[in-house]
Amino acid sequence: LLLEGEKFDEAASAFEAAANLFEKQGSRTDSLAAQLYQIESLARGGSSKTASLLLERLRSGTEPDDALDQGLLDAMEQALPGSSRDVLQL
Repeated sequence: LLLEGEKFDEAASAFEAAANLFEKQGSRTDSLAAQLYQIESLARGGSSKTASLLLERLRSGTEPDDALDQGLLDAMEQALPGSSRDVLQL
């Protein structure tokens, strides 16, 4: 609802909190999903530099065990402002 209401800063904070909670509970899949939504929220809210840094951290943390599809991460990277400038692709 926060994303739909374009409250991107609030959404990013909520997704960060959710990701941390899921991680503490051992639910890595849910944590990764929340982190992806956090990155989307940051990008849509104009914090593309922070979104890019988090995406790179997520990529490096998931590469060893292929926890996320690298094609998905590549597409997100391309959609972030600074590359294709089309955040709606997220």
